Amino acid sequence: MSGVVDVASMLKDWWTSVRIMAEHAMMMLSLMYIKFSIQDVRQSCMCYASE
Repeated sequence: MSGVVDVASMLKDWWTSVRIMAEHAMMMLSLMYIKFSIQDVRQSCMCYASE
């Protein structure tokens, strides 16, 4: 029975670390997306201003 408990706690630790990594990846992706969106807006504003 102790083997099952070991595996369960191992899976729990693994799942926690995977979840944390996924949350970090999502945060990084959304930050990059926001940065690119702001750059796009700035570029289109520059284009309008130069006309």
